[in-house]
Amino acid sequence: QLRALLSGPAGTMAVKGTKLLVFAVAALLLLNGYLFLRNQENDLSALRAQVGGLSSRLAAIKDDAKRRANEAAAEMAGLNQRKEKEAEAAKLLQEQHLLEEELKKEQQQLEEQQKQLLQQQQQQ
Repeated sequence: QLRALLSGPAGTMAVKGTKLLVFAVAALLLLNGYLFLRNQENDLSALRAQVGGLSSRLAAIKDDAKRRANEAAAEMAGLNQRKEKEAEAAKLLQEQHLLEEELKKEQQQLEEQQKQLLQQQQQQ
């Protein structure tokens, strides 16, 4: 009986209905896949935009770091020059002190010579 029913017009309709149902399910699966891929593409675009923003922030940070490094290098060069000048000034002060001491010794020798000359003149 079932064979007879399926081989008749009702069976043909059942087969067509089943084919239509399979086709509809396949279409829904394809649509679902398309929407999934489109959603993934949108997410990827959003991530690319984020990466672009992060890249520009990173470039700005790098530029700022370079600027600060250059400022620090200039400051260090200034400090090095200042240290060199201070060292030169200290050397000059030490040299001045030595010259002053040498001058004092020479003055003492001259004073001694003057005293001796005065004594010689007084004796004559």
